[in-house]
Amino acid sequence: MPEHEELSADFEDLWKVSDALGRIEDMSGFTIQVNDGTLGRVREKMQEGDIGYLIVDDDDHKTHVLPAGLITTVDGSGKSASIGRSLSDVQRLIATTGGGSSRSRERGDIPFMPFST
Repeated sequence: MPEHEELSADFEDLWKVSDALGRIEDMSGFTIQVNDGTLGRVREKMQEGDIGYLIVDDDDHKTHVLPAGLITTVDGSGKSASIGRSLSDVQRLIATTGGGSSRSRERGDIPFMPFST
């Protein structure tokens, strides 16, 4: 497989919603945990089929689009979800995938990410 196809497949997997994540319809208020702390709280979960992302507000009042494929565990009763990476790893990934904001955003300012191609 050519290298660009391999990268494309990895990128697509990044946005896939796991079965555990897919079972929870409303994730508003869920805490997103990383190996070395907390990333922030979920404002909204966006999903179409098995593709999705979370809109997460961090403690610095910045809003990020977090690809659903990063979530490794979900605790519905504890209202938390985990990412098996460090905070700095996740921040770098968010910046690389275009999911981060460099400023505070109002709800209407969140970019629309179309699911259909």
